[in-house]
Amino acid sequence: MTTSATAASMHTGSRVERGKKLAALMPGWPLAAVLGGIISLIPLLFNHRFYYVDDTQTYSVGLWNDIGAKLLDGTLGWLNPGAWLAGNHALDAQHGLWSPILLAISAAAAHSANLGVLATAVKIGWLMAATVGAYLLTLTFVTRRRWALVGGVAAPLNGVTSYMDAPSWTVLLITLALLAFLGWSLRRIDRFTAIPACVFGMLVVGLGFAQSVIMAAVLFAAVCITEVLSRRWRNVTQILIAGAATALFALAVFLPGMLSSSVTFRDSSGVGNDELMGGSLGTFALGQFPTAFPEMTWSWGAVAPVPFAYVSWMLALAALLPWRRVWGSRAQLTSLAIVAVITALLLLGPTLIGPTRMPFRYYPLLSLTVAVLLAVGFSVADESGWRLTRSRLWIIVAILAWGGFATFSNAPSRTDALVLGLGSASIACACAVITIRLRRQFLTSALVFGCALVAFAQHAVFPSAPVYDFSLPSARADFQNVQSAAIAPSVVVGTLRNGNDETPGYTRELLLGNSWLLSNAGVQNLYSSLGRRGYSDTFCIDFLGQTCPTFLTSLFSAQPTTGQLLVDQLGINSVIVTADVASQRNQLLPTLGDQQTPTGWHVETRGVYTETWVRDSRATCDEGGITWQSGGVSSTLVSSTSDSVTIHVDAVSEGSGRVAFCRMQWPGFQASNGAKVLSIDGYLLGVEVGSADVGRDVTLSYHLPGEHVITGALVVTAVLPLASVLLAFVWRRRRDFSRVARN
Repeated sequence: MTTSATAASMHTGSRVERGKKLAALMPGWPLAAVLGGIISLIPLLFNHRFYYVDDTQTYSVGLWNDIGAKLLDGTLGWLNPGAWLAGNHALDAQHGLWSPILLAISAAAAHSANLGVLATAVKIGWLMAATVGAYLLTLTFVTRRRWALVGGVAAPLNGVTSYMDAPSWTVLLITLALLAFLGWSLRRIDRFTAIPACVFGMLVVGLGFAQSVIMAAVLFAAVCITEVLSRRWRNVTQILIAGAATALFALAVFLPGMLSSSVTFRDSSGVGNDELMGGSLGTFALGQFPTAFPEMTWSWGAVAPVPFAYVSWMLALAALLPWRRVWGSRAQLTSLAIVAVITALLLLGPTLIGPTRMPFRYYPLLSLTVAVLLAVGFSVADESGWRLTRSRLWIIVAILAWGGFATFSNAPSRTDALVLGLGSASIACACAVITIRLRRQFLTSALVFGCALVAFAQHAVFPSAPVYDFSLPSARADFQNVQSAAIAPSVVVGTLRNGNDETPGYTRELLLGNSWLLSNAGVQNLYSSLGRRGYSDTFCIDFLGQTCPTFLTSLFSAQPTTGQLLVDQLGINSVIVTADVASQRNQLLPTLGDQQTPTGWHVETRGVYTETWVRDSRATCDEGGITWQSGGVSSTLVSSTSDSVTIHVDAVSEGSGRVAFCRMQWPGFQASNGAKVLSIDGYLLGVEVGSADVGRDVTLSYHLPGEHVITGALVVTAVLPLASVLLAFVWRRRRDFSRVARN
């Protein structure tokens, strides 16, 4: 070799070395985020509203906008009187007042011109975050970042995240990402102290979803048990500190709801089985096939119409792993095994445990665990050699054939699912096998490509999630124009359209759930799973705000305590009546005769799907003020905020009397001057005043039930991370002192 050639070779070698060193210094998580983002865009190729359906339409965006607007103008409180059943943010912790994440999303929603675009951006962002979190978690188990990348990309592609949480249940999508980061922080607790684990644990709890808390508890238990078995007592101490901080924060978040459960429908307890979205061993057996229809009962019947059981096509490649070498790493994998076993038991167990239901909500945690296990197995195979034998290749063929057979058996008419599912999985496995044989250094690229290919095939077959698209608009202006003739506050009477895509025009006249918060009609019928007794019975209302036709009769009937018509007691100015209920007006309101509306009301607008009845003279009971006073009582409204109302008592002629307000009575209201808080007609906020109150102001203010316990829990929660840092400092000083003493 000539001198020049030698020099050129040395120069090229040095550039390669510098490139390797630079690559070693660069973090891998940005690449994980980019890949996660690219794959999360695939559903939009087939359905641009994929991330904007069901609960995202009817629950999330309207609530985000309302909370965000109040947050930015400084009026956000625990209560929203105008929202009535859905107006207690303390009891319904999913509203997000304990979550800085949901508050930030809400603030963004308040300035968003298109809520559908916002929701899509939020979903894609959290899918990217889930990929990064899974990458970091996997990196605590493997030595090479490229295998961590495989685990990160695979984790959020499971069937439940792809077809339920990402399109509809935003809180559970965020939960998956936070659980991955929580697992990472627990695994690195000796390096970071307990503070990151405290932060991610409290972020999970702050989402306000009970099953998210259970999944976080599973992670804490699994890692703690692993550290105990390894006798790493300092790590155990830090994990216990983080777990205690998370548990105390959970107490603060959920205690108001627990103490108020006696007046809601959330007082259920015990264990039962309604078979809704439960798991089975047969369901687990379809985890490797991307388009299989698992047996899972819900509104669609006994078989799910999308691949909810899917975990990863890479499960078929497990046949090629050197299992003896993988088993040799079992001590390191103990925590993953514990998480997998506990989660599987939750999936296979009763579907009702206390207030929790639908066990398949736990499935993403199992999928996250399996994705990490696969990455560990691939890493071991990369170091010790893959087992590419003919018999193992036939096992892969048999696994894919089983998935195809199960797909055909559960849905014989869906040949598209069979062909595309079997084809994409087979191509992905073939690419992996060929790469292992010829160019192993490109294997991670082949696996990531396989994940993207399978995701593409899935969404080509299943372009929509198996939940309702209620055809609600996404642009803010389109919401504001719905029922523009109505005068707030309003109620809707009747059952709304149930996602019937054949007549999407109904959304020009009707909204659903919390989407009414984006209109100017001031509708009470919002999304709530609380079910306040008394109010719910009077309205005959479901969680989406739909009512029985007989609610029209209730509105124009005298109430037991006040003797007022319900429309007067609630201060209703507009009644939006669905067409089918309007056609029954004479049966529901026999006194109407030839009139179209009761006396004092008129039909303001009549559309295809609704009639809007408006008062001739506007009611004055608004802003949560006075709606009724018993005989001999005279009082005036002084002030009204979201969490309090103040009246001035002018006269009480008969020793004592009662005052009722246009707002819901919740446990936690306290009255000044020793006055007694009442529940009028089983749900209205009221107060008993006496002659001693004449000439004085009486204030009713809302306080979190158990507020003293909550305050104490929050104080200890704030102190525990500081204790973690102090302990770490003391341990480090003792270690340094011992090292110096030995020298």
